[in-house]
Amino acid sequence: MEIKDLKIGQKLEICLIDKVSKNRSPYYLVKLQNITTDGNIEIDLPMCGTQIFTFKVNQMVQVSTTKEDGVYSFDGEIIANNEEAPIPVMIIKPQGDMKKNQRR
Repeated sequence: MEIKDLKIGQKLEICLIDKVSKNRSPYYLVKLQNITTDGNIEIDLPMCGTQIFTFKVNQMVQVSTTKEDGVYSFDGEIIANNEEAPIPVMIIKPQGDMKKNQRR
């Protein structure tokens, strides 16, 4: 599976990655809103109730999705938050290929 194979509206999970310790935050459920021509992905901002979470630009994240044959993920960097769009989005630049993971 490749990043370009993701579908608009597909549910994704993101978690923050600490650049120094490599620790990860809890996962946040989001939806894919767009894949740009330069390969960046736009996802809706994570929400809890009515509260919108925004993450810092340059923050590293792991983006994951579940398919019938397993869990796929890739690391990325947040390059922008567009809170003024009709649907507020976060723009993530992938930092490598999607790989299949095992979760147990």
